[in-house]
Amino acid sequence: MGKIIVLGVTGASGAVFARRAIQMLEADRRVGKIHLVVSGSGLKVLREELEVEVSKSVAVAATLAGGPAPKTEYLLDSDIGASIASGSYPVDGMLVMPCSTGCLAQIANGISSTLIERAADVCLKEGRKLILAVRDTPLSRVHLNERSRA
Repeated sequence: MGKIIVLGVTGASGAVFARRAIQMLEADRRVGKIHLVVSGSGLKVLREELEVEVSKSVAVAATLAGGPAPKTEYLLDSDIGASIASGSYPVDGMLVMPCSTGCLAQIANGISSTLIERAADVCLKEGRKLILAVRDTPLSRVHLNERSRA
C-alpha cells in the first residue's frame, strides 16, 4: 500500500511550498495515500499566492498539484470526525506546510478545534512524525521557548 501521509495547509504565506510538497508526495512511489486538509485561511492564501481557483472541494488536490492527484484525498478542515482524527487510523506522518504560528500555538497547547489541529495532536499522542513548517516571521518572544529567552 505504501505510507499514509497527512498534508495540512494553513493560512501562512508560502503556498508554493504546499504545492511542491503535494507534487513530491504524489511522485514518491513510497507514498500510497495522502490526506490533504486546507484551512479556510489556507484556501485564501492558495487563491492569492498561486492565483488558482479552489472553490470546488473535489478539485482542490488536482488544482494544488497542478495536475492529476490520484493518491490524494481532500478532507474538510471542519470534519473533526474524519479518519485522520483517530489514533486508530494508521498514519505514518504529518506535514503542516505552511504552518501559521496560530496553528503552531493550537497544536503546542493541545487545542484541537479543527481537523488539522486534531490530526497533529493525534500524531503527537501516538508518537508519529509531525513536521511543522512555520512561515510567520519575524518571531517574537511569545513564539520562542522559555529557555531561549535572554
